[in-house]
Formats: sequence, C-alpha cells, structure tokens
Amino acid sequence: MRLAIFFSALLAISPFCNTDAQDTVTVQCFTFSDITKRRDKFFFPTKGQDFRRVIMEYTLKCDPATTADQYPCGEWDYLSYTYVHDKRGIIDSTRRTQLSYVIAGTTPDSFP
Repeated sequence: MRLAIFFSALLAISPFCNTDAQDTVTVQCFTFSDITKRRDKFFFPTKGQDFRRVIMEYTLKCDPATTADQYPCGEWDYLSYTYVHDKRGIIDSTRRTQLSYVIAGTTPDSFP
C-alpha cells in the first residue's frame, strides 16, 4: 500500500518537474585534444536570448602530451582563470554601490 501511495505521489508531481532539452544551451569550448591552446573567446549561440544563470563545467588535468617540457604537470597546469564579459553596456548592480569611474565628470549607467 505504501508503495502504491509513493508511486501515485510521484506521478502527481512529475508534470511540475519537467526539464526539457530546450531550457539548456551547451557551448563546447576546450577539449582534451586542445593541448597547446591556452585561451580563446567563446560566444553564446543565440543573440537576444536571456540567461538567468550560466553553469560552467570544466576539468583540469595533467597530460603527458603537453609540449612545454617533459613533465605532465607544469607550474601553470593547476591554475584556471575565467573571465566572463557582458557586453551590453549595462553596469552590474553590485558595482553601482560604489563609484568606480568618472567620465567627463559623471558616472553614467551605460556607455556606447
């Protein structure tokens, strides 16, 4: 009886837990075959589409195929710097709390 109630409840809430493939955009950047590629620019595929969050997944690894020296792990192989730029010209709300620049005596919300 408990099992029947459990499956009935599961079926009742399943329409609210729908995650279609249309709500996920995957942008492939580096792969493990990019041994000497260190940096690049990657763009979201759809202009005009709003994103509420971006989930970035990446793996750092030491690879014996690196070309800089004979060691699989170099001094920089354990570091990762990620810079995300939003080029809409709108200032982030966290930066509005303190003035960080002055242009011609003003601090505009956006600039061309």
